Amino acid sequence: MKRIFFIIFVLFSLAHNTLGQVKIVCRLPHDFEQKTLQAKTYKDLMTKTDTVIAESPVIDTVAIFDLDIKQTRMIFFPFGREEVFFYAEPDKSYELIFPPYAPKTVADSVNPYFKPEKIWAGMVGLDTLNTFMIAFNKEYNDYVNLFFYTIYRQGYNSKADTFIAAMKKKYEITQNKFLNAYIDYKLAYLEFVAKKRDIRKITWDYYRHKKTWYYNDAYMDLFNEMYKFFFNLYAQTPKGKEIYYDVTRGKSPYLIKQTLSKRYELAGDDTLMELVMLKGLYDGSFPSTIGAFKKLPAPQVFMTLDSIIMQTKIPEHKIIAQDIKNEIKESLFSFKDTFKTLSYWDKRHKNFVFQNFKGKFAYIGLCDINSLPCLEQFTISDRYSEHYHTVANVYYIFPEDQKNKVIKYFIKNKLKHLNILFFKSASDIKKLRVPSFPRYVLIDPYGKIINETAPLPTENFNSYFTGILRKMD
Repeated sequence: MKRIFFIIFVLFSLAHNTLGQVKIVCRLPHDFEQKTLQAKTYKDLMTKTDTVIAESPVIDTVAIFDLDIKQTRMIFFPFGREEVFFYAEPDKSYELIFPPYAPKTVADSVNPYFKPEKIWAGMVGLDTLNTFMIAFNKEYNDYVNLFFYTIYRQGYNSKADTFIAAMKKKYEITQNKFLNAYIDYKLAYLEFVAKKRDIRKITWDYYRHKKTWYYNDAYMDLFNEMYKFFFNLYAQTPKGKEIYYDVTRGKSPYLIKQTLSKRYELAGDDTLMELVMLKGLYDGSFPSTIGAFKKLPAPQVFMTLDSIIMQTKIPEHKIIAQDIKNEIKESLFSFKDTFKTLSYWDKRHKNFVFQNFKGKFAYIGLCDINSLPCLEQFTISDRYSEHYHTVANVYYIFPEDQKNKVIKYFIKNKLKHLNILFFKSASDIKKLRVPSFPRYVLIDPYGKIINETAPLPTENFNSYFTGILRKMD
């Protein structure tokens, strides 16, 4: 009897120890030049912070991985100019076929805007999840590419509900819960657009007291879109006006939840409110992307995130909160010191260093000439440069390889009063870790950076700068 019990115990232990194990055999082309292959995943789908979870040597064009995965999630492999990906489920084995190898060029390696193209891995054998996801995405993307603007403009009259119903019926035979959720939330995004971006209804129907799919792209993509800059928008309403006080003075997740609970679609769902809170803190910490909205001060955001990390009962929320902290540190706190160390070329190819900004106020825009949000700022910036020329200089800094295009654009549009500079290399742009362009910096006449995320020209810069000048009188 003891022997039987021992055998059962050993078998149970072995089964328990292998729970979540995933074996992946990667078959690579002969011209793959790397000695090792990395397997990566996203730590969370709010910040999309990626992490290397394993590395394998490539032996005779084969790399083998044994991964410990508790939930279905995307796994991807950096592969030159592409990223090969698939979705891995716990306790399964996969044999992947990689496409022909296209190595990064030198230009790709130093280009801060370069993003590898995601390519779905080929697979040996039938896999329900990946096979159905590929088929669904093909139909879904074809429809969206053809009719998105019709849906956006016509809303309820666009007949998007007909497509949504047809797709749900077509894929209702699937028994995979992750796949079902992926399809539901992809279609919910179309419903969100067709219903004039009704956040409250979509939240009530798809998020309130529903399972939270932290590693399901469709679930998190819709959530991130719906709650983009939510704190900033909610703070402008009577019920949400305390949100800035909750963060800046209270530094309290409890107070924030109290304010969020005034919305019927959030009230009573503590997990959802905490997720909304994390999204609000994340977006509110990056003012260069949020127009005229108020920036949440980093020290108070950090204290609030620390409270969430200590208090939350949800492991995924601890991960998201820590990733937000890390991203804020990288993108904001390192900026000032790095910015002071860089040097630039002017349009005559003369060297220009940080000390050259001294003497007057320097209002500096970091821009990409191919970016519409950047182009929208130039005309009013030119007026400001002319108006404030006795006390301030206005500069724009562009990637070096855009020099000819920038000069032609400024001549064509008669932008006579702006000073143009160029980064000496694309690696300098990367060092600044700017999350998005345009970004504006204000430096005082003594060379002190007084605002590393200054208002855009088209926002309230005029009144903001006038206020600074009055304080100096």
